[in-house]
Amino acid sequence: WLTLTIEDDDRVGIEAEPSEGSVLEGETFSYTLRLASQPSAPVEVVAEVTAGERCTVSGAQRVTPATWEAGASFTVTTTDDAIYSGDASCTVRHTVSGTGSGYAELAAEALPTVTLAVLERQLPDLLAEPEALEVLEGATGRYTLRLAMVPLAPLTVAVTSEEAICSPVPASITLDNTNWESGVQVEVQTLLTVPEQPGRTCTLEHQPRQGEANWPAVTVTLLETARRRCC
Repeated sequence: WLTLTIEDDDRVGIEAEPSEGSVLEGETFSYTLRLASQPSAPVEVVAEVTAGERCTVSGAQRVTPATWEAGASFTVTTTDDAIYSGDASCTVRHTVSGTGSGYAELAAEALPTVTLAVLERQLPDLLAEPEALEVLEGATGRYTLRLAMVPLAPLTVAVTSEEAICSPVPASITLDNTNWESGVQVEVQTLLTVPEQPGRTCTLEHQPRQGEANWPAVTVTLLETARRRCC
């Protein structure tokens, strides 16, 4: 007689695709939970978020032996709070139940979580004072950035110039509830041009750390130095 031992090598597990992402507040994000093997009976999968987070998730889904390869799809809906409160995060956790092939026995730490970055949609108005500067070539000019309203979360502003003759210092600033009204000063360091190019301009742009905003730019006009005027 020949005795054969048949071992069941089907792995029991659940994976999330994708397991992380980012969306603007007020938008939705979809993901799918996939079983690693065919269950012997229906498996109930429940998705939940912690109370107070800025999102909700569609409820329970059932995965059957006939649909296990397609998995269970979920939709996360984020909340638009209509004010500037900064970026947030949302974590979706899962539980399972049923009698199919050991899936109900999966420990909580063996179940996937889905992490979503919720990006701020509303940005307060940024004020640049002044919006135009005249600076001697090789000298330094200054202007101030401030907000029109108090932010509920710190706001980082990147300051850039496409022209090498102007360099902003610092390259980014942070405005919060302590300095939004007084603002933060930005220095503009300029270079001597060779040959001389009086009247040449450069533009300093301002953008949030993520996304885009219709914020004012600052125009810098370079003036000829006294040395060049006299020699």
